[in-house]
Amino acid sequence: MASKGISFLNGKVSNGTVMLSWYKTTLLFESNEQDEFSEFSVYRKCADDFAFGSDYEEFFCGMLPESSDLIYCGPVECSNNRKYLFQDKQAEMGKVYAYFVKSRTLPAVGPVPLKIRDPEVWWSYETLKSRLLQLQQDYPAMVNLQTSGRTVEGREIFSLKMGSGVTALGLAGAMHPGEAGPELIISALEKILHESPEILKKCAIVVIPSINIDVRERLAQGRPWYLRKNIAGVDLNRNFPVNWDNIGKEYGLSTDDPDSATYRGASPASEPETKAVMKFFADCKPAVIFSFHALAGICDIPAIGAGNVDQSDSEFYELSKRFVNAYGTGLHPELTPDDSWLAFAGSGGSLLCWAWQELRIPAFDLELSMTIAPEALQKCRIDHTDRCLLEEYSIRHSRAIINILSNFHLTQ
Repeated sequence: MASKGISFLNGKVSNGTVMLSWYKTTLLFESNEQDEFSEFSVYRKCADDFAFGSDYEEFFCGMLPESSDLIYCGPVECSNNRKYLFQDKQAEMGKVYAYFVKSRTLPAVGPVPLKIRDPEVWWSYETLKSRLLQLQQDYPAMVNLQTSGRTVEGREIFSLKMGSGVTALGLAGAMHPGEAGPELIISALEKILHESPEILKKCAIVVIPSINIDVRERLAQGRPWYLRKNIAGVDLNRNFPVNWDNIGKEYGLSTDDPDSATYRGASPASEPETKAVMKFFADCKPAVIFSFHALAGICDIPAIGAGNVDQSDSEFYELSKRFVNAYGTGLHPELTPDDSWLAFAGSGGSLLCWAWQELRIPAFDLELSMTIAPEALQKCRIDHTDRCLLEEYSIRHSRAIINILSNFHLTQ
């Protein structure tokens, strides 16, 4: 008899429902064993103490089914005499769970960790695609939707141009898949098209709303922990062909270490996602680029500018300040711009540094900020961003985008 009856236990979340799948082990399948699989026990443990951004896969190592709740015991339908599918429709939105499954007499297999995220806050690839197609269908004269490349796994990297103006604002989302992206950007653009379409007669917006799509899909399907790299294990915001010899040491990590979360890749622009972003912005040549970062859903000022720019370049500094102040005032009309709104960093291989060095385009990362209300800041940090918070910030960013477009003449 085999030591375990189950192999290839896997799980994902789809539209708020947990879907587990597993197979008979090769030995028991080949022996045509049936009685061992006449019933299964499914266990679920709630991991309330899991902390997004601090805990990772190792949090679940060593978990045992004995401390879990039995949520089902009985037969499970089999396909092809080997594969089993089980749905847990009782799992709660926002919760993190560990699942175990055992056949009738043999030991349990697991854990499979999953977080049930709100599909309106973390879009699947199919949702992203349908929202973009709907946008083009609703505003055919204003929205030009294209494919700028494909990911490592072959998914389309969508880009769009909105408006008929020559001067353009560039936006980039989900460079790091666990950070702000299409849910915020597309919602803001929908508001502009609906409420202020006239602004797009003089200016344009060019956008890649979701760059790191393959790994973003892992998060939408329930991977609980923060994810930063693409599916090939490369931090895309360290992969651009600029300052390549500048080895970054941020966060106690190293960009030349393949095991690091900030690994830059084997060579400059080695990743198809990086190539797609470079080609898109090189072709569009926007006047400025804002790249959306921060944990789990929303971002704000301060804006981080390219650190490879000589800080004594007063012309660049003043231009950066005008762009950032215009965006920040749209985000927070109740605040007065000050020097804290703009900082300079930007690692070797970053979009910021590449955009300025190669295209002479000022570019900025939008991160977490103390301008965010403390309760909202905490929600964002621990992956509790909800629909209300996302809606608030889509309104704020729509105002910021309109403010930039309205004040382009001040930045020339």
